[in-house]
Amino acid sequence: MTLMRTTRLFKEQLSRIPGYLHSTFRGTARTGSGLRASVCVSTALLTAMVLFGACQTAQDTETSVAKANRLWEDGKREQSLKHLDQAIEKNKKSAELRVAKMQYLIEDRQYDEALIETRESIRLIPESPELYQVLGKLYRTIGDDTKAHNAYRQAARLYSNEIRKRPWDEKPIIGRAYTYYYMGQINAARRDCEQARRITVRENLLLELIEDIERVQRGEEAFITDNLDRDRDL
Repeated sequence: MTLMRTTRLFKEQLSRIPGYLHSTFRGTARTGSGLRASVCVSTALLTAMVLFGACQTAQDTETSVAKANRLWEDGKREQSLKHLDQAIEKNKKSAELRVAKMQYLIEDRQYDEALIETRESIRLIPESPELYQVLGKLYRTIGDDTKAHNAYRQAARLYSNEIRKRPWDEKPIIGRAYTYYYMGQINAARRDCEQARRITVRENLLLELIEDIERVQRGEEAFITDNLDRDRDL
């Protein structure tokens, strides 16, 4: 769930609380019991609290990734990785933090360390398609195309699961589109792009992928297997 969408849901739940409170007082006045309405109030409050926590966690993650990126770009690679390690220690099941670290390790050619970290991350978060996608990138980088293809297939399957759960969310659709693209399945990638465009037309990652696909289909460039900067944002 994106930070913007989490914030919106949080605000929606907060907006319902006054109505539930009104129902409580009205129910108490008419029947002498506001139990049912009280349950509604408790549910709204609990949902709002959960969403607030998710919103705060997402914000913390985005801040940590942004700081690590600034450190990396400034040439402070060890500090960047250390910062991510500290953030991961606080949020061990954040796929976004772990993917960021994997990308940096691959970029720094620390392939053995990246493989260890990726396998451990998948053990902790086996349902994350992003981790399998970065595993595919790692295997392709070190020249094991068979394992890369298998990792990408698993990523596509997990993205499909997320799409079924959240058909309104363009992120897993775009993620699967990139996965298909890396597998060389250009037509499948284009279909996902078209599906994502029915949800949003302003997502930069989507627009960039559409441009890449169109260039490939026109024969203007070879199939791209590796783009660290773009993958880091997925």
